[in-house]
Amino acid sequence: YDPTRLDLKQMIEDGEAFETTRLLATKEGLFVGTSAGAAMAVALRIARMIDQGTIVVVLPDRGDRYLSTMQFWSVCAKCPP
Repeated sequence: YDPTRLDLKQMIEDGEAFETTRLLATKEGLFVGTSAGAAMAVALRIARMIDQGTIVVVLPDRGDRYLSTMQFWSVCAKCPP
């Protein structure tokens, strides 16, 4: 890791990462984990900051590991058994 090679470093609060993760699952059908939600939240933030260009985001984990956490409780409560 060489921090001098970064174009930009962004920090995301847990709540924003959780919310983006839930939105990806419910609106886009992408069942991803918290790291992916954080990555997408940053990509969306950058998209609002630039006038044009291409943004590439890697969604690094999957959501099945987080089913037992609070992250999906509100969503899973509505799911059939």
